[in-house]
Amino acid sequence: MATKLTENYVDQILEELIKEYNLQEESGLYVEYISALMVTKITECEANVSEEEKDDFCILVWLAKPSPLKPQWQYKGVKIFIEVINEIGVAL
Repeated sequence: MATKLTENYVDQILEELIKEYNLQEESGLYVEYISALMVTKITECEANVSEEEKDDFCILVWLAKPSPLKPQWQYKGVKIFIEVINEIGVAL
């Protein structure tokens, strides 16, 4: 049985992701790109969600400018969605 992707579990995974990739340190490789990192319901990021996934959470990354990050990937079983936003927070 797969791990239920609850908000608390995904929040822990986000903390691991931040530490592993040094996402919030000035010396981090992607710090100039990342505007925000957040945990949200998967239905906010993906339109066609299976019945099993509809209550799951995922990680959403807002970028201030395009980056070398893939637009969608997974980290330890948690889906990560990447969006480039403009200065007022609208997805481009």
